[in-house]
Amino acid sequence: MNVAVGVFMTVFGLSFAVFAPRFSRASAASSKEMFGTTGGKPMRVWNRTVFTVTGIALALFGILYAIGAVG
Repeated sequence: MNVAVGVFMTVFGLSFAVFAPRFSRASAASSKEMFGTTGGKPMRVWNRTVFTVTGIALALFGILYAIGAVG
């Protein structure tokens, strides 16, 4: 079961990192709709960075969980 959960977390994290630019654009569109501004380019870069780092961290944790190093 640990292997299945680890593989799922790895795939989920990698997809999060791969689709970071799309998630960043969607976040900016949502901000524009809710608050009337996107926050400009620094906010887009920040969002992309956060989505990428979070995705990579989830993927690494998933790999470590699958091999039994953590959890």
